[in-house]
Amino acid sequence: MGFFKKLFSGDPRQDLERAREWMDKGEPDRALDLAQRAARNAVGADQERAAKMVAEAQAALAAKAIERASQSLESEYFDDAAEWLRGALEYVEAPEQRRELEARLRSIEIRAREAEDAAYELPDHESDVESVTLLDPETHYQALLGMLRDEVADRYEDLPAAFRNAYVDLNEGEHESALAALDALVADGDDRPAIVLERGRCRLLLGEYASAVGDFEAVWETFGDEPLDFNRERSVPALWAEAKLALEEPQAVLDRLGELGDPSSDRPSLSAVMGRALIAIDDPEGARRLLARAASRFPRRADLSYLLASALARSEDPVAAIDCLEIAIAPSCASGNCAKPPKHLPSLRLLAGLYLMQEGSEERVQQLLTLITSELGGRLTHEDYGLLARHHQQVGEPEAAEQAAAEAQRLREQPETAPKPGALNLPRGLGPAKRAAL
Repeated sequence: MGFFKKLFSGDPRQDLERAREWMDKGEPDRALDLAQRAARNAVGADQERAAKMVAEAQAALAAKAIERASQSLESEYFDDAAEWLRGALEYVEAPEQRRELEARLRSIEIRAREAEDAAYELPDHESDVESVTLLDPETHYQALLGMLRDEVADRYEDLPAAFRNAYVDLNEGEHESALAALDALVADGDDRPAIVLERGRCRLLLGEYASAVGDFEAVWETFGDEPLDFNRERSVPALWAEAKLALEEPQAVLDRLGELGDPSSDRPSLSAVMGRALIAIDDPEGARRLLARAASRFPRRADLSYLLASALARSEDPVAAIDCLEIAIAPSCASGNCAKPPKHLPSLRLLAGLYLMQEGSEERVQQLLTLITSELGGRLTHEDYGLLARHHQQVGEPEAAEQAAAEAQRLREQPETAPKPGALNLPRGLGPAKRAAL
């Protein structure tokens, strides 16, 4: 563990200086990562400075989340409002403020359930059809624009109704209808950057990767390299890289992104796709070096720790990969009882698979499979049943292993037959107490 303890440490004073810079730029999430790392490593007066910076960043993040919750509530997006308040609670420690937020959250959750019940209530007579209230598409559109950075959202303001409806459809998962509308707009000569960008997103989601690349390249200069949204997850370079990786062109990603994907550029999404590209060209050592720096710089990014562990495993260092994942999910998951932050299922699955290769790891594998089952509500995937089959073999239960392997094969061939939401399908082998706890 010594290597990873050193890896995830840094210079506290440098971290605090950079944290202050990010706070001044209005990026409290980045400031918090650095301040928390400084707090872990600082001593004396620096420790007090780090604690104050952590508190300041958390207060800013809580305030931003509460503001977003209020905006969602005004638009009657109750689920979104509740999610924002849950996010705010992660940064609030004062008991009185927590009680106030929890009371608001309970009230919103009740309103969300009432709205959901009303939306699914069928009219008794044909004449009642007109009385069913539908969400206002324009309100939905404006709420979605609220997630974009101001300079990006400005490009979406004066676009036609056909685009606005397509944008809502795209974000609601109606990708085919959205693409048809966007194609029609471009065919009619309206190729404004926002329209082409969102058509690229549609094409990416529908597997039309080469066409998506063309759209992203057409608007790259307009939108630049910076993130498009406040969460800093979406950018033209990241979308383009996703399409290129899907086309199995990882070297093109490495050649074009270059320094953009370096962790020092503070673009974690691009560091992640660069790491994936390095793994894809079978350069696990290069991936390890890049991802180790990225995971250290962005400790709350579960995908970076997962990719780092993948690179370590490919470097034939499974013990280091296990250490990396255990650090990433600790302290809330290390005992086998995960709490917040949300569980990262790929990390849990990879960790279980790595432990299955280690002797004497039966109990930890069982804990991880229990966590996966709980997170999925018993609706396991073929991958999960594959891990369960290996675990049954590990503990000497060949009959149960055969049944789990058969279920894995069935789900692989017929994924549509998986249990629907609300229908539990708890596998054998978790133990009566653990199954009851789920």
